[in-house]
Amino acid sequence: AQKETEYEQLLLMSHDANRSKEVAKAELSKFETIVSEERKLREKELQQRRQMLHKKQQLAQELEKSEKERKAMLHEPTSRMGEESAKAQAEQTQKLIEAEQRKIAAYEAAFQQIKEATDVADVNEVIQKFLSQEETHQNLLA
Repeated sequence: AQKETEYEQLLLMSHDANRSKEVAKAELSKFETIVSEERKLREKELQQRRQMLHKKQQLAQELEKSEKERKAMLHEPTSRMGEESAKAQAEQTQKLIEAEQRKIAAYEAAFQQIKEATDVADVNEVIQKFLSQEETHQNLLA
């Protein structure tokens, strides 16, 4: 009788241990899934940032190239025009370049203020934020 009780207790302990083992396996699997998903999200975010950086580098290269071409056009005397008309053309072109640079600087400053105010760096996210704020505003007025 005592051996049977010990056997039943050992059997219960074995079942408890197996249940604990299964629960631990399930938790491990759950945490592995969570870690895997977080890793995928981080990799996706990293990939997006790399793409954004690549686009910005390309844009900077294109701007630099066009600026070099403009400067080359300014300094390159043309055979058809006289020296005075070439200088006038160069001055006019330089003024246009400076005006464009001022506009670009103003746009960049405005976007920087928007980024700081909304705490968002992507143009599309800024637009979404403004749209959702407008919707919230309309809901509050209703």
